Amino acid sequence: MGYFDGLTEGQFKVAEDGRRLFFPRGLWGRGYVVDSESEFQRLRRQMKIYQAVALVLIIAAVVPRQYNPYLVIAVALLLIVFYLVWSRSLATRLRPAEDRLRWRETSAAQARAFGPFVLWFLEIVTLAFVALGIAIWLADPTSRLLATGTIAFFGLCAAYGAYLLVLRGRKTSTRR
Repeated sequence: MGYFDGLTEGQFKVAEDGRRLFFPRGLWGRGYVVDSESEFQRLRRQMKIYQAVALVLIIAAVVPRQYNPYLVIAVALLLIVFYLVWSRSLATRLRPAEDRLRWRETSAAQARAFGPFVLWFLEIVTLAFVALGIAIWLADPTSRLLATGTIAFFGLCAAYGAYLLVLRGRKTSTRR
């Protein structure tokens, strides 16, 4: 599967009793029962589209020649507010479930959905950004705040990516 499949897979699960569940707030919110398979797939598609559009908008805010952190923050806040309102409207049409999403459960779903190539690619890219942050730290003392943020953010991403690779490795080794 692809990158956006991996991003969104952690918001969905099929319960042991066969119910299809949607967790619009991920680990931090309740689940909702999705009654039909077609609705379940439609919600997955919508989440993937949202993730893709959000990524494009964030990149568009970061890339301009005159980087403006306030623009990036404004775009991110608008995307968050939009998602909160939109996901609430989606949830009003669904029945609440008592089920909760667990960290390991959502991580395992993401590890399966990303696939080994995407996981390794993301791990290498995030480690390259950590290295870039270190290089900025060493080369330009006036940019230490940017360097620290880069190292911290991409370091956490690399750690999570390594965790997903370990989970994926455990799943494939137990299937043999």
